[in-house]
Amino acid sequence: MGFSAPAGKKRLAACAIPPGHSSPRGSQHRVPKKASHRMACLPDPRAGADVCRRGCRDGRTRMRLETICWGPFEENTYLYGDERECILLDPGAPWSELAGPVAGRKVRAILVTHSHLDHIYGVDEARDATGAPVLAPRGEERGFEDPERNLSAFFGMPMTRRPADSVVEEGYRLKIGGTVLEVVAVPGHSPAHVIWLGRDFAFSGDTVFAGSIGRTDLPFSDSALLLRSIREKILALPDETALYPGHGPRTTVGTERRFNPFLGAV
Repeated sequence: MGFSAPAGKKRLAACAIPPGHSSPRGSQHRVPKKASHRMACLPDPRAGADVCRRGCRDGRTRMRLETICWGPFEENTYLYGDERECILLDPGAPWSELAGPVAGRKVRAILVTHSHLDHIYGVDEARDATGAPVLAPRGEERGFEDPERNLSAFFGMPMTRRPADSVVEEGYRLKIGGTVLEVVAVPGHSPAHVIWLGRDFAFSGDTVFAGSIGRTDLPFSDSALLLRSIREKILALPDETALYPGHGPRTTVGTERRFNPFLGAV
């Protein structure tokens, strides 16, 4: 969930509920009949720097990054891995939309950036279907069982999910293929929000979007804290670092540093 951009800027699709709205009543959200599905090919550190983003040489390991955008908040669920195994991140989509992309691969873990309803909606179905453990940031695990914390009560659709299997903290690392993903704390949009940081990319959740930032007019959010997190943790990354956000398209740290209208004073 994010802010809509200032007047004259293209509004992020995920920001259809603008700041100041305390309820989704009257909003124009519609659940898409079918999720959108995008796939890219990312370099595997084991395979050498000449592995391209759109295709790989025969015989080389490739890491696939798949984006499944679904639901009234148009949330991005990510699959990242190789031909044999993968991780599932922020499963906001139901298993019916994820089963096809996952087919034939072992899901090593289900990772969460934060526990808002649009990011954990499909978590129990995914856990049941794959047997993979759910890893949640310490402080965000409360949202699985608390409709106030996960904002489902705020949006008039109370829901709960089973507890996370493991709680992780800043500095925790998970290896998938040749990639190590590290937990970096970026609170503000939610109390204990994290990003999962790879060598040259990050799953950034609802911190920074292409031309926007995460909403802070929500319960348990903090605008000053979010901006500090962005300044100290995200803008400190190299400009070429790719950001895969919870809503909307891929962007980079450098692009947002230069052009994001919300980050001019950060």
